[in-house]
Amino acid sequence: MSIATKKPDALPPARASAGQRTGDRSRLIAYLVLLISSLGLLVVALRLPSSRWEPLGAGTFPALVLTLMIIISGFGIAQEARLRPRSGPGFSAFLRSHRLVIFTFVAFAIYTLVLPLLGFGISTFAFLLVVQFGLAPSTWTARIVALVVALVFSFGTAWFFADLFGIFLPRASLF
Repeated sequence: MSIATKKPDALPPARASAGQRTGDRSRLIAYLVLLISSLGLLVVALRLPSSRWEPLGAGTFPALVLTLMIIISGFGIAQEARLRPRSGPGFSAFLRSHRLVIFTFVAFAIYTLVLPLLGFGISTFAFLLVVQFGLAPSTWTARIVALVVALVFSFGTAWFFADLFGIFLPRASLF
């Protein structure tokens, strides 16, 4: 007597939810940003001058790491583009659902632009304060904590590096 086993019926392919589609789109955008920024940094790394003590040059290791990041980003873009669903929520829905990430990214871009002008202490303090006010709840406790964190991690870090290690973080060129 043999017992016949019945195969379970094949399940229909699952549809991607809106959250999964947005996550796929976010990963694709992240890979694109990583690819573009790695290409830009690779150009800068290849332009670093060589010295007589470093036969390969100062930009060799950064160029190697950035090339690896470009390759990985390329594979990630290819995979995400291949798996990306063809329909989904519009671009405005994407912007609405990722507004805090976009806010933080724009604040960081502005921070990197003003860092040489205002110096490490002032620009880091402003960046941390603005981002924390944008992301934290609007309570007095959260604002006081944000102020203390911004003070400690901006001016405290600059003081720590200058006094302990003798490394001076970027100073203001505007003043």
